[in-house]
Amino acid sequence: MEKDVTKSLDILADILQNSRFDERRIERERDVILREMKEIEEVPEEVIFDHLHATAFQYTPLGRTILGLEKNVKTITKAHLEHYISTHYTTPRMVISAAGAVKHEDVVEQVKKLFTNFSSEPTTAAQLVAKEPAVFTGSEVRIIDDDLP
Repeated sequence: MEKDVTKSLDILADILQNSRFDERRIERERDVILREMKEIEEVPEEVIFDHLHATAFQYTPLGRTILGLEKNVKTITKAHLEHYISTHYTTPRMVISAAGAVKHEDVVEQVKKLFTNFSSEPTTAAQLVAKEPAVFTGSEVRIIDDDLP
C-alpha cells in the first residue's frame, strides 16, 4: 500500500481517537466561534438563511444555526465534547474511503488495525434522527430593520 495512504490513515486515526481537548484551546476556540457569530449577524444573507431554517424547521435540529446557540457555545465543556464523540463517533456510523492506486484489502487491514478505540454500539443516524425528527413547518417571519440597505 502506498506510504502516503498508510500515513494519512494513521493521522486520521490519531485525530479521531486521541484528541485531548485542552481547556485553553477549548476556551480559545470558544472565543473564535463567538466572534464568528457576531460577524455573521452583520451579513444579511446569513441572517436570512438562519431565519429561513428556523422558520421552516421549527423546534428541530434542522432549524438550528450551524454555529449553534450562543449560550451553548459559552457553556460547552470538555466533558460535553467527549460525550458527543463517544455517542456519535462509532464504528457503525463511520465510512473510511481511499481513492487511487490502492488495494481495497490493504486499506481495510490498516483501518482494522488503527481504528480500534471506537464503540461498536449500533446507534444509527436513523435512531438519532428519530429522537428529534425534522418536520417542515410552513410559516412566515417578518423582520423590520430600518438600518438595512
